[in-house]
Amino acid sequence: MKRFREGVDLLLRAFLVLQGGALLLLLGIEVFFRYVLESALSWPEEVAGMVFVWFTLVGTAYLVGENSHIAFSLISKRTPPWVGKVLGIFSQLIVIAYALIMVVPGAKYVRMFSFVTSPAANINLTWVNLAVPVSGGLIIFYALINIHQTLAS
Repeated sequence: MKRFREGVDLLLRAFLVLQGGALLLLLGIEVFFRYVLESALSWPEEVAGMVFVWFTLVGTAYLVGENSHIAFSLISKRTPPWVGKVLGIFSQLIVIAYALIMVVPGAKYVRMFSFVTSPAANINLTWVNLAVPVSGGLIIFYALINIHQTLAS
């Protein structure tokens, strides 16, 4: 399981780096055409927004895997270790509940609006909408690993 998780981590890091580079490139193109050539293109801003959605949601999943998401550690630092474990597991269960909301209705939303395309770039928005259930699944994956690690320690 450890090797599988390391593979997923590596894949997500590479994906996030590529997306960050794509964002810089797209916004650079937009700025260049708008302010240097004074002939704005309609599609770079729209595509950058799509990339940003994936960047944000996959980044959130990666942070859950790193246990770098928001947590309230004040209570767990002032209580016995077992209370900290219980609170840690409880917080991961809340994260899983939220991620399930991303996966189940998110997948339904993807199916319901699979025919919609973006106005400027004419890209099927299924690719953008898939970011919600995919990242929700990744969040569940990481939260379950976090629970396992908490129980094992």
